[in-house]
Formats: sequence, structure tokens, C-alpha cells
Amino acid sequence: MKPNLVAVLLLLSSYLFGSSSFTAGELWKDCKADSTKMTSTLDDHYSSGLCVGYMLGWMDATTDSVIVTENGPATVFFEDAVTVGQIKRVFVQYMDQHPEAENKTASLTLTKALQEAHLAHPEPVKHPLVKEQ
Repeated sequence: MKPNLVAVLLLLSSYLFGSSSFTAGELWKDCKADSTKMTSTLDDHYSSGLCVGYMLGWMDATTDSVIVTENGPATVFFEDAVTVGQIKRVFVQYMDQHPEAENKTASLTLTKALQEAHLAHPEPVKHPLVKEQ
């Protein structure tokens, strides 16, 4: 039985991001800003940079992090060649389809979006970090 990635990352995301008040709706708005259009504003550039920075930080924080699952310790594994741009597009598409998640935490909603897109999943740890006594 595969553990639900959202459930196993709940503890991880709350630990990594604290009780962040940054919501999925705020991140969605920032990720939808287009800093490449001819009429883009300084705010568009700032929002786009905030989105990409959040995605990079989230990926760095979760990559190879040890989490607790129903089947024991695991690490978060991203599919090969996943890019920040791809994660951003998956998140925006997820939020376009799930506006009810606007008030949820950004990190948890991002995790759920990637789980549903099959871009991230837990991999069992082969050798525990601490030996049992």
C-alpha cells in the first residue's frame, strides 16, 4: 500500500515552513504574474521572482528530506528532469482547477499538486540514519 504523499509530507511541511501564513492563493497570484510580456510592471517581475524563489526553496527543502510514512522512513523523490518551470505550471493548473484551496497553506497545496501530477513521491530509506538499540 503506497502512503498518501500529502499525509506523510504534512509533518515535514509544517516543520520546514513553520506555521506560514503564505497561502496557496497568494502563491497562485504570484505564479500567474507574467514578467515576460511587453507591458509587464515591476510588480509582475517581483511576483514572478517570488514564485520561482518559493518553488526553488520548496524543492531544496524537500529533496532528499527524511519523512515518516506508514511504512517507515522515506525520502522525497522527484521524477527525473523535473524543473521549477514545470512545477510552477503544474501548480497554476492545479489551482485553476481547485480554487477552493486558496486559503490552504502554499507548501501543502504545492505538495498535493505534485503528488496528483505524479512528479514527486516517497522512496523508502534503505538504511536508517539511526541504528535501533
